[in-house]
Amino acid sequence: MPSVDKTALITARENLDKIAGDGTARGLERQAAGAIAVGDLWRAEKVARSALNLGPNDRLAVLTLAASLRQQCRFEEASRIYLDLIKHDSLDSDAYLGMADTTFAANKRPEAFRWLERAGNEGAQTALSLSTIAHRFQDWKDYPNAERTAARAVQAAPADIDSQLQLASIQVESTKLEDGYRTLDAILAQDPNNGLAHRLMAVLLLNSANTHQDINRARRLLERAVELTLRDADIYRSAAVVYREQRLYRLTTQAYDALLHLDPTSVDARYGLGKMYMLLGKADMGREQLALYAKLDDRQRHVARLSEDAAHHPLLAEGHAALARYLESSGDYARAQPQYQTAAGLAPGSPAIKRDLLRFYSRLGWSLPERKIQ
Repeated sequence: MPSVDKTALITARENLDKIAGDGTARGLERQAAGAIAVGDLWRAEKVARSALNLGPNDRLAVLTLAASLRQQCRFEEASRIYLDLIKHDSLDSDAYLGMADTTFAANKRPEAFRWLERAGNEGAQTALSLSTIAHRFQDWKDYPNAERTAARAVQAAPADIDSQLQLASIQVESTKLEDGYRTLDAILAQDPNNGLAHRLMAVLLLNSANTHQDINRARRLLERAVELTLRDADIYRSAAVVYREQRLYRLTTQAYDALLHLDPTSVDARYGLGKMYMLLGKADMGREQLALYAKLDDRQRHVARLSEDAAHHPLLAEGHAALARYLESSGDYARAQPQYQTAAGLAPGSPAIKRDLLRFYSRLGWSLPERKIQ
């Protein structure tokens, strides 16, 4: 979930309230999914249950409910839902993935990987399902399984560009450069206006270990990617690397500016922009950006440590509460909200957590759902 300040979170909730008038099962499911997207796990659970009261067999509502429970660290309840889905449909890849995500969040990593392997072997053998599973393997840094699963997705739908891009992404990230080059070359031959393929090929061409290294071609590809895909922050990140290599410092600065427009919390962009300003003789602006970099870097290190503590001990309320407090103090309200809700659910009798939660909701101008106050 991206960093979102208080005003943005209030606006997101207001937008969610606007669609609350649709009381159909499908409308309620969409509202529940939207609540998860803005970090309101309690609302997601409540609305998903309302959707299931209207349509008990609404699979999307069931999955949304399970996701809201999983993110609240109510792992047993979520697992029962996923296992029931598998019992009724042994090809339900989403249910296998749900079990993988649930056991991963419960800090049962070996079991999580076993569920992910089952998803690939026992779930639906469609390109979309296999690509999703491959992406999860990639996220968890199991590149051999990620590549094998992505290759099966391509076999299932040879003409599907998205499946080919997933395979290429894994190959580039795992530094299988020759394989990645061949995959991307084939994609660009089929779809010469694919912005993501342009970016991935450029990243590959920038790698000094690649026999095809070509910085000039990488630059052309990235400049074309910008025309094709305006809101991909990684394009500007890679473009900054190219321009810096070519000592085009003004263009490097522009690339970092564009990246920060899309991702204001990017540590590498703040640092890079500060260094560029220094090289361009704009010392005051450089120092300002480097000071922002130091602040962001310290904050991200702190968040990473607290997140790791909460992940390693997912059923300890104080870990989630500590993370929530720090996120709130740094203005990241969207990520603070689910952590506060999780902490309150794990320790409903804690006066300190209840006090923090009430303060958080009060700052947003919201009332706390009474069912959660004990």
